[in-house]
Amino acid sequence: MVRRTASGNARRDLLQGGFTLVEVMVVLALLALLAGLAAPNLLRLYEGFERATERGQILDQVAGIGERAMLEGVGLVLLGSDPTDDGELPGRFSHYRKLRPDVAEGWWVVVAPPLVVHANGVCLGAMVELGEGQRHVAAGEVVELRAPHCRMEGR
Repeated sequence: MVRRTASGNARRDLLQGGFTLVEVMVVLALLALLAGLAAPNLLRLYEGFERATERGQILDQVAGIGERAMLEGVGLVLLGSDPTDDGELPGRFSHYRKLRPDVAEGWWVVVAPPLVVHANGVCLGAMVELGEGQRHVAAGEVVELRAPHCRMEGR
C-alpha cells in the first residue's frame, strides 16, 4: 500500500499484522533453548535403542546356533568373544567348528562351558554372559541355554 505524506512523497506503510525483528529474535531464542534442553534426552534415547539393538543381535546369534548347525550339517562350538580363549574341547568334539559371536565394539560375551551343538541341532547347554564395557568392571546379563534345544532362560 502506498501512502502520500503531507509533502506529497510516497512511502510504503508497514503491514499492520507483521512481526518486529525483536519478536522474531525472542521466538528463535526460545526455540534454541528448548532444543538445547531436548537434545541430550534425544541422544540418550538413541543410545538406548542402539544398545538394545546390539544386545538383541548377540542374543539372536546365540539362539540361532542350533538351527545354523542343522542347516550347515556340521557340529558347532560357540566360544566367547575373547580371542585369547582358545576353547579347549574334549577330543570327541575336536572336529567341530569353533565360532565366536559377532559383537559390536565395546561388548563382550562369555560362554561357559563352550556351547557344543551337534549337527542335528541338539545342544549340551551352557551359560552365556554378555555385557558392555570392561568385563571386570561391570557384571553382565546371564542367559542360560538349556539342553537339548538351546532354549534361552533369563532373556
